[in-house]
Formats: sequence, C-alpha cells, structure tokens
Amino acid sequence: MRKLMLRIVHFPLFAVTGMFLSGCAGSGAAFKDMSPTPTASISGEWLTLRLGQAKRDITLSVQPKMRIEGGKVYVTGFHTHSMVSKEISTLLTAPGQVPIKEVFWVNPDGTKTSVPLAAEAALSSR
Repeated sequence: MRKLMLRIVHFPLFAVTGMFLSGCAGSGAAFKDMSPTPTASISGEWLTLRLGQAKRDITLSVQPKMRIEGGKVYVTGFHTHSMVSKEISTLLTAPGQVPIKEVFWVNPDGTKTSVPLAAEAALSSR
C-alpha cells in the first residue's frame, strides 16, 4: 500500500514539473522578445539572418525556421534550451525563384514584422 501511495504522489509531481519545463521552451518567439532584434542581409545568393538573445530567459536561444514565398522570406522562431548560432545563412537559389525583396518575422499571434535588411558593407565594417 505504501508503494502505491508513493507512486500516486510522485506522478503528479513529475507531470507538473514536465509541464513547467515544457512551457519554458518550445513556445513561439516574437520579434520584440529578442535583444537586439533580428536583422537580415542578402549577399549574392545568400540570406544571412542575425538573431538576438531571448529577453525573457538568457538560458533560451531562438531556433528560426524560414519559408520563401514569391520574393518574400517568412521566419518563425521557437524558444529552445539548445545552443543555436546567432547567425544563420541559407542559400536562396532555386529554379525560377523570384529575387528576395523582403524578410518578415511571423510572431506567435500571426502578425508579421518587417526584418531590417542591412547592407553587407555596413555589416562587414563592424
């Protein structure tokens, strides 16, 4: 009977702890939740996205996912406890692809924020 009581007591504790920890990571990252806010640059066929640190918890990184549709790049980000590079580059070439003109961060609520496109010359002078 005592073992059964211990199992009953421990299960809710583990369940609550798991829910708490999963609530900290994996949630969507809004553009304004990072410091500094993300910037992007296009150099030739490459798009480079520079991410800031998550403001709410310095142990969290932001893992981006990109989608290209008709000359626009849409980026979503998710909080993670894994180490993620602050600078991510992706090749933009695809047969018949329209040149990239804009980059948007898609916030968890579905709103889109324009990501500033920095000039390569200004970035390399830092």
